[in-house]
Amino acid sequence: MSDRKDLQTLSASVANVASLAPEDFDGHDPWGSAMHVWFECAEQLAQRGEEVPTEWEFRQGMGLDDLDELFNDYSPDYLRLLGNRAMELSDVCKRLGLDY
Repeated sequence: MSDRKDLQTLSASVANVASLAPEDFDGHDPWGSAMHVWFECAEQLAQRGEEVPTEWEFRQGMGLDDLDELFNDYSPDYLRLLGNRAMELSDVCKRLGLDY
């Protein structure tokens, strides 16, 4: 992929997640923000007893983490949609070396 195409893909992915995520989404740190959103969606689903997509490779820990209140009102279907978009953004970040 060319540098220009990479940046366009990253920009589109960030905008996609930002349009769906709570207002605290930080597009200036796309990798960290994608991880926060993705993990929060998985934790919310797991704690509600809902199915977490297997492709997320999520394994719930033993700790009882405080869930982000901004995600509380999201339906399970919306959490899966948002989590999938965050997963796509994380893949773009990995390809561009923006993961840490």
